[in-house]
Amino acid sequence: MNPELISKMQEISPEEQSYLDGNATVNKELYTSEIKFEIDRNRFLKEGRLITVRLHSRFIDFPAHRHNYIEIMYVCQGTITHYLDGKEVTLQKGDLLLLNQHVQHGVRRAEYEDIGINFIALPEFFDIPLQMLKENNTLAEFLVNTLRQNHPVSHYLVFRLGENQAIENLMENMISSMLNNE
Repeated sequence: MNPELISKMQEISPEEQSYLDGNATVNKELYTSEIKFEIDRNRFLKEGRLITVRLHSRFIDFPAHRHNYIEIMYVCQGTITHYLDGKEVTLQKGDLLLLNQHVQHGVRRAEYEDIGINFIALPEFFDIPLQMLKENNTLAEFLVNTLRQNHPVSHYLVFRLGENQAIENLMENMISSMLNNE
């Protein structure tokens, strides 16, 4: 991945700085207005947009939570470990994790070199690609059967893409465009 983009993504955010300064709990007010910890898409998506990106917050264990959107995490560098369905799923550079909305999961503390990007997407974002996918396809079945459910069902897919140059270039272009509000 482009070293300049990696460098930009490694910049420590104010939220991350608070964790480095000793704040030992996630500031839930950044993510939700509810008592239960369900991250609200309205905190991140601009009106009228179906998808956005957000850097994964480092330097703290992110407690079990849900979201009212579909999360796609791409690991740009290092490793990031999620816990799902009582087991740990460690993502390496180039891996992609697709999480159904409302799935409860947590994330282990990521360090400075561990760079992950979260795509925050509404189910409607997948309407056109869904129409293009053939039937009897694992991804199509996952999307059709789970993405529109409104109850917590533990469904996720992990794609071990490694350092596939074509995927890395695509992700780099998407991340760069979205981080630069293009």
